[in-house]
Amino acid sequence: MQNLEVEIATGGDRVVLRGRASSYHVKQLAQQGAREALPHARLENAIVVE
Repeated sequence: MQNLEVEIATGGDRVVLRGRASSYHVKQLAQQGAREALPHARLENAIVVE
């Protein structure tokens, strides 16, 4: 994972993941971690797979 940014909206109701990953599996792992940390937030996964 490179240049990972996690943006959390005020109140924690929205999360945006940004950065670059070497595979879709790594992208999914980042998403899973965010869901576990903030299970009720709306999640946008904008990580680019290279």
